[in-house]
Amino acid sequence: MLLKLDALGSPTLEIRRANEDDTDFFYKWWNTGELMKNVGFDDGLNISRENVIKSISSGNLFIVLYDNFPIGEVNYKVRGIYEFGIKLIPDFQNKGLGKKVLTLFFDYLYYIGAKDLTADVLVSNKRAIKLYSSIGFKVIEEKKGGWIDPDGTARDYLIMVKKYEY
Repeated sequence: MLLKLDALGSPTLEIRRANEDDTDFFYKWWNTGELMKNVGFDDGLNISRENVIKSISSGNLFIVLYDNFPIGEVNYKVRGIYEFGIKLIPDFQNKGLGKKVLTLFFDYLYYIGAKDLTADVLVSNKRAIKLYSSIGFKVIEEKKGGWIDPDGTARDYLIMVKKYEY
């Protein structure tokens, strides 16, 4: 499965299902705070290569490529409603790429049957809240102290939902 945005003369943006060849990227990204801090893991996940491979084998993890260079990930899981996540490495944030990635990815999720999408977003992650709001997500609930981070700190988060309109 490959999603591709290729405007004439512009760099190519691709999303493809992750595979074992991508293990090193995810291992590095998930074990540093650089990519994980905005989702509550300031020091990374401290995850083994074996567990990275297990996550990749789920089939719900995708790598984002910008001119064939890995710049981040998107993922989803289904728990009655489609939940998703996105992470881009810092050098590729604040350039409008997150919105493009999500637009492509949501088209795929709609294609496979998503009717509504949801995201749990830390209140401190202002960029994600702004991005999700700009593409039609609405806050439906705030959970005060509803998530305990690895340091034991209770953190507030929002539940945001986007409903597909047909």
